[in-house]
Amino acid sequence: MKRHTTITLEEDLHEALRSRGINISMICEDACKNVLNSFQKTINPSTCKHNYGWPFCTAQGLVKECKKCGELKRVRMETYEETMRGIKNG
Repeated sequence: MKRHTTITLEEDLHEALRSRGINISMICEDACKNVLNSFQKTINPSTCKHNYGWPFCTAQGLVKECKKCGELKRVRMETYEETMRGIKNG
């Protein structure tokens, strides 16, 4: 069951998303799930050899999440090739 929630966005951002047909509710729901997932995972740096996935946007900026322990790592903007190299080298 879903619950109706209100968020506030800058008008320009809202219009840009809507004009491109982007589902704002789905983006918000996915972002909330990612944040909650990160908090629910136990981080054990002594046993985890980080395996960061694709970067995604958060309120704090661009981050990657370790697929094993859930640790979030802020990243700078990178090219597709740099991202792929990082994932392959895991």
